[in-house]
Amino acid sequence: MPNIFRFAPSELSQDAMFTWLARCATEGDAALRRLGSAFVQFLLKADGGKVFDRNDRSVPYAGSTVVSEFIYEPGKHRNMDVYFAARMDDGNKVSVVIEDKIDTTKHSNQLRRYREIVKNDNIEEDCTKLVYLKTGMPFDDEKDLVGSEGYSFVGIRDLEEFLVAGPAASCASDLVQQYRERIIEKRQELEMAEREWNMAYGPMQHRFLSMLRERVASTTKSDPTIGTNRGGGPFTKLEITHAESWPLFWRIDPGRPLCLRFYRWGDKQDNAGLVAKYRPRFENAVAKTGLEHATGRRWKPKSYEPTIGGVEFPKENRNQAMMPFLDAIAQVHSRFVELIGLGSQSLD
Repeated sequence: MPNIFRFAPSELSQDAMFTWLARCATEGDAALRRLGSAFVQFLLKADGGKVFDRNDRSVPYAGSTVVSEFIYEPGKHRNMDVYFAARMDDGNKVSVVIEDKIDTTKHSNQLRRYREIVKNDNIEEDCTKLVYLKTGMPFDDEKDLVGSEGYSFVGIRDLEEFLVAGPAASCASDLVQQYRERIIEKRQELEMAEREWNMAYGPMQHRFLSMLRERVASTTKSDPTIGTNRGGGPFTKLEITHAESWPLFWRIDPGRPLCLRFYRWGDKQDNAGLVAKYRPRFENAVAKTGLEHATGRRWKPKSYEPTIGGVEFPKENRNQAMMPFLDAIAQVHSRFVELIGLGSQSLD
């Protein structure tokens, strides 16, 4: 049977799945009710079970995890991906927020905003549980960042553990079985991508450039920045310190070499002249390390963001090859900076 979640991979589809699981907690069918109660318990006990009480203090959740009734049915609420408020069978009233992420991260102060909405709306609760549930590859600092906003981080391995044990494992629903199968496949894909340093994934790009910055911190401006290409794929930049106001940076894009580029608004012909002037120095720096300089690329020197040069990532055995490659790129960086004197004079 075709797996519906292979054809519906978006966060909206996953929102619907989480909503369905939570709503099962009050179903008349005993097996579904056990499944829903297990899901609610999974959420409430995530990350050590911390919740916020009426005084906005972080405390361990000590109440029942069995839903007696929903005060607010699971679903959308004020732009939250999934929200519900429930009266538990011990009388406690609990609000739960799920911020669902696959390939995106928190943005626009949304986590703090949702927390404030729950605190100040007209739904009364004894405690609030904030869950940041990510089934894509997390960035290395993502768990700490969402934790600082009061959210419990739940990753794909945590979700898989829920799906392969207890009521979820024995549930006869095709929907649950297909979702479990897809989550296991996705977790395996992510583990392989991490082992192979697959640069189609933004967190792997960010990890590489963060580690490069550790090696060349004195000649870089700040931590790597991430963005999204027009086609939807991620890119990541690490900016190099130099005398001009326009940026010079390393850039990683899916399926492409590691490139040294700059962005300079104005005369594209002047930019092409700068590329012609500095590409030989970049090639010299690459040659000194024995790395492979990327060739045969349509880099369009007459543009606002031209490429000075690029280096091919290791083609095989990246799990072992990437650290030596990273050290070599740090040498390329330092050599190039030395050749063009970025700290003391203009690129042009």
